[in-house]
Amino acid sequence: MNKFLIRSTDIRVSKISFGTASLHKLISKEKGLNLLSAAEDIGISHFDTAPMYGYGYAENLLGEYLSKRRANFTVTTKIGFAPNYHLDISLPSIWVKKAFGRFFKSQYGIHQDWSIRGVQRSLDDSLRRLKTDYIDFLVLHEPEYSIINKYEMINWLHDKKKQGVIREWGVCGEASKVIPFISHGSEFCNILQTRVGNKFETMLPSPMQVDFSYGHFSKENLTTEHLPSVLKKLREASVQDIYGSIIISSSRIKNILSLVE
Repeated sequence: MNKFLIRSTDIRVSKISFGTASLHKLISKEKGLNLLSAAEDIGISHFDTAPMYGYGYAENLLGEYLSKRRANFTVTTKIGFAPNYHLDISLPSIWVKKAFGRFFKSQYGIHQDWSIRGVQRSLDDSLRRLKTDYIDFLVLHEPEYSIINKYEMINWLHDKKKQGVIREWGVCGEASKVIPFISHGSEFCNILQTRVGNKFETMLPSPMQVDFSYGHFSKENLTTEHLPSVLKKLREASVQDIYGSIIISSSRIKNILSLVE
């Protein structure tokens, strides 16, 4: 699979990335590792993850998979969201908390923590779970422009980059979250990851482009009936530079093979 250079960096990533948000839906760790292996087998070398994906499970499993050959891959993880409970829990516990979280959000839900202490703790925990001493791309997860202490945060990000803990930073989220940063010419937008569609592309000030994009298709479309149109859409997106690296996510190996075949 072709790789390309992320703008304003010396980092090359695969044209298609794999999102790890669904890893906790698999019934065993072995099936999760097999899914990551299938992604690697078709040439994917960039993985997108976050502390809240499976309450830390996705980062743990990805860290185990990449631990002995970290230099061959690139990783995006995120800061900003914190749970109302302890992360790093087992698969059965994840499923239980997911179920209870629908009814007891104050106990099992999440909240945003943009304090320097909070994001530092989040980064430290991600490094531990991912079994690495650096993150390629650290992005602010669905950030609220109005509540972030932008001076403190940008200084903290500069420090982490100087220390070699992160290679680059950016913002990630729906259009309503990232547009305020773009509109203000924010330095936070070194890396931009967002959902495509809803005419978002027309809102991007030229020559701004998306470095990582998601939302090109939904899990409901990954059926035999809809797969041809999904594949056509993916092929079209893959040749348009504005979309950057296209993030796909599935808990089924056959879907990954079909989408990138």
